[in-house]
Amino acid sequence: MLTLHVDTDSLARTASGSLTGVLFLRGDGGAFPDERWSDFPVVVLTWWLEALDGLRAGRAPSASCRFMEGPFRVELTRRGAELLVRGQRTGRRVEVLLEERADLETFWREVRAVASRVVAACAAHGWTSKDLEALRGALD
Repeated sequence: MLTLHVDTDSLARTASGSLTGVLFLRGDGGAFPDERWSDFPVVVLTWWLEALDGLRAGRAPSASCRFMEGPFRVELTRRGAELLVRGQRTGRRVEVLLEERADLETFWREVRAVASRVVAACAAHGWTSKDLEALRGALD
């Protein structure tokens, strides 16, 4: 089963106000990009929710979900109610590091639940930002 992880205990605010923390996917093939991958979960989750909304609405058969850090992205391809998820390292050549199948609605709910936990953790810290408002908007 494909799951998305954000360690809300790892969330931190940089001097510029950006929010960082551990963010990764876990499937039967392992963690992608890595269990300790630090990125910008607020921004990444906003992008991913927007991409998944487009897939659910049928606006596109596939979407590319980036990470802000490193040469990594997640390619999502809709096949009916199923989602093919490919975690890729990009560069001179594309290398598939994770390939999983998931139910589109289940994965969409998973990403929404994780995003909601991130919003709640940020609220508990009293953090606000344009990126956080964008994530709240993507959840609405």
